Amino acid sequence: MYRPDPITGRGSLISVLFNLIVNNFLFIVNNCVYLLLTFGWIYECCKVNSRLEILMQTNETELERPDTGLSENEIVERIFEAVIDQRLPPGFKLSESALCEAFDVGRMRIRRSLLLLSSREIVELHSNRGAFVASPSAEQAREVFEARLAIEPNVARLAAQRANESDRHTLTAHIESEAIAHATENRREAIRLSGRFHVKLAKAAANGVMLRMIKELVTR
Repeated sequence: MYRPDPITGRGSLISVLFNLIVNNFLFIVNNCVYLLLTFGWIYECCKVNSRLEILMQTNETELERPDTGLSENEIVERIFEAVIDQRLPPGFKLSESALCEAFDVGRMRIRRSLLLLSSREIVELHSNRGAFVASPSAEQAREVFEARLAIEPNVARLAAQRANESDRHTLTAHIESEAIAHATENRREAIRLSGRFHVKLAKAAANGVMLRMIKELVTR
């Protein structure tokens, strides 16, 4: 309760008002911080949900047919191979219906596969537009180059230590094929073989984590 200063009758009132203003200010700041954190969490949730919604935009009758073809991981691997071979160039639209026909599976399996590819940044999902092969910006390309520069020397070191006779034969034959592509000025084939060489080198290194990282990086 407010009690006036016994001498001036004012000092305590100023003190009370000051404390009230400070307390209200701190209350507002705390609420603003809480709201910002809440909105940030909602935004992240919306991003995840939007990626799921992209894959759910169709009629119920279209959703599924008997899956007699490849598994999700096999579909992911096939699309990855097509991207690294440049049969699916950056920015290429991935039609769900065409993928269903190609792999003889239902839409839900294709959508789960596209989500996996999106999580590895091989495919980009756009609301109301569908799925596209990732097309990195100049900044992203620089980051990929820096990451490869940091990782690949260690991959080569492990491959040199762990490669068996079969690995060495495979790598030697691959290098010869790439040399022929360069000699004949077949640039597209040379680029394709170059990407595949780094994947084969990572396989020879016998490190699953590095292999996954290299497979993601060479497609970007």
